[in-house]
Amino acid sequence: MPSKRAAAYVRISQDTEGEGLGVTRQEHDCRALIDRHGWQLVDVHTDNDISAFSGKRRPAYEQLLTSIEQRLVDVVVAWHPDRLHRSPASSRTSSRSSNAPAPRW
Repeated sequence: MPSKRAAAYVRISQDTEGEGLGVTRQEHDCRALIDRHGWQLVDVHTDNDISAFSGKRRPAYEQLLTSIEQRLVDVVVAWHPDRLHRSPASSRTSSRSSNAPAPRW
């Protein structure tokens, strides 16, 4: 049976130094979880210094949604659910954004 295709999403709302240390730590933890499950990492989507609450575009998040819609991803891994969504409404909208089977979050 082929392994599940996993995408990691990492985001830090504020990185005033621009060093990406927070997203690097999140990516490390996401990769470790993916490895523990034996999933295949297909992509890491990184939005550094972008708040989900601000309403700013999150390019990497949009790429993740496109991957889901194109059925390129079976599992989405994030350090914490609030890295993906800041409100229950945005979570529901993303879950219904396509006719593709919903990935495991």
